[in-house]
Amino acid sequence: MISRISLYVVAAALIAAHFLRVGNMVAVALCLAAPLLFLVRRRWSLLILQWLAYVAAAIWLATAWQIVDMRLAFGEPWLRAALILIAVAGVSMLARRSPAQLFPATALSRLMQDWRRQMAVDHVPHGEHGMAP
Repeated sequence: MISRISLYVVAAALIAAHFLRVGNMVAVALCLAAPLLFLVRRRWSLLILQWLAYVAAAIWLATAWQIVDMRLAFGEPWLRAALILIAVAGVSMLARRSPAQLFPATALSRLMQDWRRQMAVDHVPHGEHGMAP
């Protein structure tokens, strides 16, 4: 779980650096504060984090498009810049995980735990619960 959160922190730092480059300090602060939502441990906080990861990926792809367009207009090389920004967008998408993957205490995990308990009860040998075979 730490590696998944770490990947999100890296993605948040990357998009914060993008906003720092354009001088948007409010967006920088919000991006750097976003990983703190992992401390909330509620479904809504994870949904916000997922949404922010999607938005970050979209921003990276739009930036890649703008840079490629500008470099093509000036006859400059564009492929390396496009590949780098697409890779960064990929990091943002990888940072987005489902709540069941992030926190083991989600509804899916509880359902699986209940199922395992039920299977253990159903498979108790006959002599152990007081009934003869």
